[in-house]
Amino acid sequence: MAIKTISIVHHVHTDFGYTDHPQRTKKEHVKYIDMAADYVLKSSDYPEGAKFAWTQEQLYPVRQWWHRASDKQKEKFFAAVNTGRLEITGTAFNVTAFLDKDEWDRVMNWIPDELWDKCSIRSVMQIDVNGMHTYGMEAAYDKGVRNLFIGPNSYYGAPPMPTPTAFNWKIAPDKNMFVWLNSSYNNGTFMFNKNWREGPVPDYSDMRYRKPEAGDIWACDDASLEEAHRLCLQNIAMIEGTVDAEVAETDGFTKNRVFGGYELSVLPVSVTSQWRVDNDPPFYPLVDFVKAWNEKGYEPRLVLATATQAMEMVKEELGDNIKTYSGEWIDWWANGNASAPVEMSINREAKRLLKVAKSPVFGPMTEEQKKDYTEALENVCMYDEHCFSSWQSVSNPYSFANISQVAEKNIYTYRALDSAKCLIADRVRPLADAEKNKIIIWNPTEFSMCRTIELPLGCMRGNYRSVICEETGESFTLEYIDGIANFLRPASESEFGEENVSHTFSDKCERQAVRFGSVVIPPQSCLHFIPKEDECENSGKLNEEVQIEVDSSGWPCKVEFPRDGAPVIDGIFGDLLSVEADGFSPRWTLKDIFENDNAEERKALRKEHLKEVRAVYGPTRRIQAGDEIRFEQLIMHRSIKFGKRILSINPAVSHVKLEFRMNRISSFEPSVMFLEFEAPGSRNLPHVSNAGKLFIPEKEQLPGSCMDFYAIDGWMHYDSNWFMNCRDNALVTFGNTSVVSRKTETEGPANDIYVRLYDNIWDTNFGANASGQMSFTFQAQADVALDDAKEVAEAISVDPIIVVKTGYGQKNAQ
Repeated sequence: MAIKTISIVHHVHTDFGYTDHPQRTKKEHVKYIDMAADYVLKSSDYPEGAKFAWTQEQLYPVRQWWHRASDKQKEKFFAAVNTGRLEITGTAFNVTAFLDKDEWDRVMNWIPDELWDKCSIRSVMQIDVNGMHTYGMEAAYDKGVRNLFIGPNSYYGAPPMPTPTAFNWKIAPDKNMFVWLNSSYNNGTFMFNKNWREGPVPDYSDMRYRKPEAGDIWACDDASLEEAHRLCLQNIAMIEGTVDAEVAETDGFTKNRVFGGYELSVLPVSVTSQWRVDNDPPFYPLVDFVKAWNEKGYEPRLVLATATQAMEMVKEELGDNIKTYSGEWIDWWANGNASAPVEMSINREAKRLLKVAKSPVFGPMTEEQKKDYTEALENVCMYDEHCFSSWQSVSNPYSFANISQVAEKNIYTYRALDSAKCLIADRVRPLADAEKNKIIIWNPTEFSMCRTIELPLGCMRGNYRSVICEETGESFTLEYIDGIANFLRPASESEFGEENVSHTFSDKCERQAVRFGSVVIPPQSCLHFIPKEDECENSGKLNEEVQIEVDSSGWPCKVEFPRDGAPVIDGIFGDLLSVEADGFSPRWTLKDIFENDNAEERKALRKEHLKEVRAVYGPTRRIQAGDEIRFEQLIMHRSIKFGKRILSINPAVSHVKLEFRMNRISSFEPSVMFLEFEAPGSRNLPHVSNAGKLFIPEKEQLPGSCMDFYAIDGWMHYDSNWFMNCRDNALVTFGNTSVVSRKTETEGPANDIYVRLYDNIWDTNFGANASGQMSFTFQAQADVALDDAKEVAEAISVDPIIVVKTGYGQKNAQ
């Protein structure tokens, strides 16, 4: 037996929700900090190795505790920290794959620097989630962190390599992060104990299910110790590969894709409690178990250790004999986020607008605005924490536990978007206070904008026919267009559009908005437009060429701007399809396929049990909208009540925009919905980015990490210089749909792009049914340099900021 020491890392897995309402879990995690400090100090007279040790998994509760703690509590806390047996780790919470750079910079600065330094933070933990960002680890590295303890849950996931193991992760050319890749989490409990937790996941208020006490688990009597030793030796045999894993699993071992072959003498393991496993308090009787075990002389020896102490023991034994890997660690759980496409879109908009709010074009922020910005950014961050709903999200979706947790989760992103919008208004309004009878338009990005400007008629407050730009002298005719009339009783059914679900107020009324442009706005600047009552001599129309070919339904299948020398569309651009499973309980069909470890059998099962359902399309309507050419087409699919795609072609910037709208029919049946695109001119995988870090899928990702889909910042860039940006949803697959595929290489042409709009295949934590209206926008260009991709994506994703100060002196507003 190679293993001589087992380092037990005791912590609580931090879920903001899942077991209880997030409000309750946050309160409990604050309590646990005081409990852990007490236990550390209380056990000071125990033998070395048996003294209580606790690792605080995440920082969010630490900041809450810090703001509430008395001087006496803080004194006790630092006394425990100074023993070396109370460790504080460095991330605010367990993260999803969708944090951007600004979020990571906030997450790694969640507590004051003074507190960070006093806690001597050296490690971070990522528990449950199956991946991690290289940028996030760079941000941690720059704060002095050198270790990552990760316990990926094998539920709809898989570790990138056999577990348990250690390696160096090259996160940047001159930066390595030591990684302990644990066999999931709480594996240490099952090294020594049979499962104690019974029934469902009881919430905090459910007094029918008690917490485990001394003797329930980690019992110290002779018979219990002997049984624990027997279980431990069989687990070690499985880990070292001297017993068949399938045989071992029948004896109550945790199923965490342990493959055998472990050769080190020290083995770190993770331990939480057995009340609910997640969000459970520290379990003090561990000290008596470890003391009694070691006094019996059992091997391996047990040591209660913090995460950093356990990892340092491994590093010391490995020395220079440690493997190094590089690349993005792609998360298997990212598809769960797509169960809430509306909220994902809102959160992405909030992130964009917070970047806008920081733009120097609006001048410096006040101290109050800085506070508003930070609060909004933290709400964005909290939406990207890994808990989305209750453990009953599918089994009992209408339960109070589930609907209340979903509401609490979603409020983060709703608040963030509202705060971002209002912060921009607070920054911009004073800049236009002195203006009268002008329309002021800002470009807050680093790239030029070219936009058709549309404004509601009511904000104009005058009978205007044109506008003239003060800065350029360019004039534009105002085009009056149909639109929504607020609170207007309809005269007939013809005043209802396809997306008017309530059929109460008109949304197809004449002269409800005005339009002009295209307008080119230089980066980080603003233009002033003066409204005029007379027609202008120069309409501002652009005469750029574009070549368009359409398919049999009239939908563009090829679009090329001659000056680019390559098509921006050449083939499929926005086709809707879904992937669905058969069986009387199709979520089990999907899970059975995913959990089959034989690749050929998985492939055969997918072919047998999964089917693609493609949409059919109505006739296409072509519209001239200012300088833009628009194509509109209705879409029919059995999962949606209404669907439409709108392609806008802007010759001024060789740019196309696709807006896809659908009203999903309420259904709890699992379904994965995609839009399909073909990237012209290249057969290689594109460059993408996550939290600003550039990488090529498959080629530049951590070996063994997820290839079924990729969470990206939004844009992708092919070596033909073809570029596409996903504004509202950024979960993409290349080659084929890859539902429950667990593929190890791209299957199909690398220029076939499948954007995952909606995915409700999970049976816990993520939503089971998102219905109603949803909208997704995509932009593409044929000639964008890779170095410009990020800035172009930001510029085309953001709308210009507009202040209308017209109607002064007008008596008869129209």
